[in-house]
Amino acid sequence: MRRILLVVAVLLFLGFSIPFLLELYSFGKGVQEDALRMKGFNPQWDSVIGPTDSAGKIILVKPQIRGNITVVDSSDYTPRFLHSLEQDLKNPDYSNLKVLLDSNRMIVEQFSEGESILASYPKELNKPYKFTARTDNIAVALSVEKLNQVAIKYKLEIAEFGKGNYHKQGVAEIKGCIPIGMESEISPITGDLVFVDEYFDRTDSCFLSIRIGKDDEAPYLFARLLSNCNGDMIEISRDNFPILREK
Repeated sequence: MRRILLVVAVLLFLGFSIPFLLELYSFGKGVQEDALRMKGFNPQWDSVIGPTDSAGKIILVKPQIRGNITVVDSSDYTPRFLHSLEQDLKNPDYSNLKVLLDSNRMIVEQFSEGESILASYPKELNKPYKFTARTDNIAVALSVEKLNQVAIKYKLEIAEFGKGNYHKQGVAEIKGCIPIGMESEISPITGDLVFVDEYFDRTDSCFLSIRIGKDDEAPYLFARLLSNCNGDMIEISRDNFPILREK
């Protein structure tokens, strides 16, 4: 460590700027990682930088390996999500893929091509949210709270004129699969298409979908609700009910 500090001090004395030294360090680190990859070792996947200990030293976390899936922290995901992703990777079209799950990121890498794609799970749900909407005879209130990177717990209340109230609560999850596209909804603010994150809760023939998104030109979130098992209440669909807005 002292040798490194001495070299840095000498380079600064000779007039090299700090940005230049940082760039030089990044270049050297990249060369080192490329050399490791040539030996079949991926430095980003075989050990992952974790939190720091009481002395401020960075801890290297040994991730969990599930076939072609590397999971940095399994508590970030649900068993159903991981099982669904494992099943999706059994598709012959995905036989050359390797997946890294790291916090809110999914990195998919092709063995043969060396290319990768990145999918990010939502960061917006950093607190409990409540969404509401109504028509002439129906009012809906939906509360959601983030459980981990791919799941939310929800509470749904539907009030229909002449039929009373319906209450439901549960857990909805993002589907575990290789991302081949993103879902979208028309923003209730601008009318533009906005990417959304879709959470599902399925039991037998009952289906509930919660799509949550944010328009860049609005300070709040919106949610699209689809629900077909609502007791004696009407089915909530995109044809008969508007998008819910954050309250």
